[in-house]
Amino acid sequence: MGDKAESQRALDIAATPKSLKIAIAAAHEVVHSKYPPLTDEDIEDLVRPPTPDANWTPADLAASLADWQADPMKPYLVNVGGNNNLAPLWRHTTRFFGKFPEKIIGEDNDLEYDASGNTAVEINGQSVLKPNRSASFAKPLLTILAHDIWQDSPDTAAICLQYVIKCRNND
Repeated sequence: MGDKAESQRALDIAATPKSLKIAIAAAHEVVHSKYPPLTDEDIEDLVRPPTPDANWTPADLAASLADWQADPMKPYLVNVGGNNNLAPLWRHTTRFFGKFPEKIIGEDNDLEYDASGNTAVEINGQSVLKPNRSASFAKPLLTILAHDIWQDSPDTAAICLQYVIKCRNND
């Protein structure tokens, strides 16, 4: 942050009424106690691989991992390419909902991301849209999901989003 921005921030903080500072500190304390930051173990629990059983064998897992390593879209899925709005969205949904954004906007809730406005890349001679959520999608979604109306229920948020989409599309 530049010196000018830092000094402006210091002025803003100094001008903040003491009662507001106390309220903000109390809100931070409540959020921190109800939703502590995730540990590495918490994240690993969210991304753990499937447990082998009669329907999913170690050979299936090995084949799936090999497919992923060979997938020409992997670099575009792994590298968000400067979209600084994805990280806050992921942090929020994992901390407050215990799910990744793809579990909210995904097939579990019959919702899908419309990538039609994304930049195209060439893969194996074909033009393919980059799959990552755009900043113009991620930032408003974070604003919506951050609202307390959902009462810790990502499914309620998904139902509301489904309704809004149906209304918008006259569905």
